Amino acid sequence: MDLAEVPPIAVMTRWVTVVEHIEIRNYVVADRPAVVALLRQALGERSGERTEDFFSWKHESNSFGPSAAWVAVDDGIVVGFRSWMRWEFSASGRTFRAARAVDTATAPRYQGKGIFRRLTLHSLELLREDRVDFVFNTPNSLSRPGYLKMGWQVVGGLPVRFRPSGPRALVRMIRAKTPADLWSVPTMVGMSIHEWVSAAEPLVIEIAARRRAGRALKTVLSTDFLRWRYGFEPLAYRVWPLGPKPDAGGVVFRLRRRGPVVEAALVEVLAPHPEVSGREVGRMVAATGADYALSLDQGLVHGMFPLPNQGPILTARGVAGESPSKLRCWSLALGDVELF
Repeated sequence: MDLAEVPPIAVMTRWVTVVEHIEIRNYVVADRPAVVALLRQALGERSGERTEDFFSWKHESNSFGPSAAWVAVDDGIVVGFRSWMRWEFSASGRTFRAARAVDTATAPRYQGKGIFRRLTLHSLELLREDRVDFVFNTPNSLSRPGYLKMGWQVVGGLPVRFRPSGPRALVRMIRAKTPADLWSVPTMVGMSIHEWVSAAEPLVIEIAARRRAGRALKTVLSTDFLRWRYGFEPLAYRVWPLGPKPDAGGVVFRLRRRGPVVEAALVEVLAPHPEVSGREVGRMVAATGADYALSLDQGLVHGMFPLPNQGPILTARGVAGESPSKLRCWSLALGDVELF
């Protein structure tokens, strides 16, 4: 295939290598049906989650650019997949190019043959050529040791805070041991991100400038990013306005079922002042009927309580630059690390 014909996902210098009889090459859009089928097979299918539309939104429509992605192919059949969602952070006026390790899968018959490791190390080489500063992710306890063997460092546990709607909801929350669903519980509370951004664009520009000046790494903010990240309709993100006028700010959230309880995940706080009252969050929880609100602890939302040892473990690895290895160097929202 001529490189000129390859859609613009991860086209880099060395696009094909062969490891034994397994060919490793760039993902192209024509691979999408096979990759989605592989993800369903390897990771498990739950309620039709892994659709081509979902995959396309996640990997091909990102405002930071299409994901860098590779496939492992055996005799024309896709047997492995490794992807990196492009991301950008800013700190002290500088922009850092990053990539978030996300979807990866190996066909069951090929597991244990080193395909995941080969895809990962191969792709890191090409990400270095592409001048990506560092990669990051929040792997679970099963996959984390493999990443550490490939040079990742544990940055630390991201602190989580919550606010229950009441004592009974607190008991239900404590008893809920089920992972949160991927798909959201639909709600008409609040506004869509498109409605809110159209009304509050000057505030978004102001917050973006404040982020660039801060010392800790924060996601580069723009209206394009917000519309992409929180605008995919099946995930049903909403914005809770913090006042009658757009310049009062808003909190981006979505409702997720976690076994018997409904969780209001506060994924992004977009406010002119760096603090939101717990009372306002309480009103949102009451309006949605959620059992509790959950967020990462950035010191932005008052009136929430720490949830010890429950946050995701952040890991990172330097690629073309050094990896920020101290937790204080990061200021992440739940939307930056949310699994979807």
